[in-house]
Amino acid sequence: QEARRDGVFAGLSSALVSAIIGSKLFRLNRNATILCGVVTGVVSGYQFTQGFLAANVARVEQEQARLDKLAAEQDPSTAL
Repeated sequence: QEARRDGVFAGLSSALVSAIIGSKLFRLNRNATILCGVVTGVVSGYQFTQGFLAANVARVEQEQARLDKLAAEQDPSTAL
């Protein structure tokens, strides 16, 4: 959930920046600017969501490994 929310915010931010750059710097017409913003927003939102998801999963796995190690130190009979 958190990764999805962060990915949406990143996608919206990049869509806005892309639309501004497309209209001001590249002098795209209105339809091309909208298309540029939407495509950029969707792609970057997806990529950021995947990155945030991978980071969150790695953090949870690291925490789980730490807790498993701590439990094994406290009760050696349950260690595998």
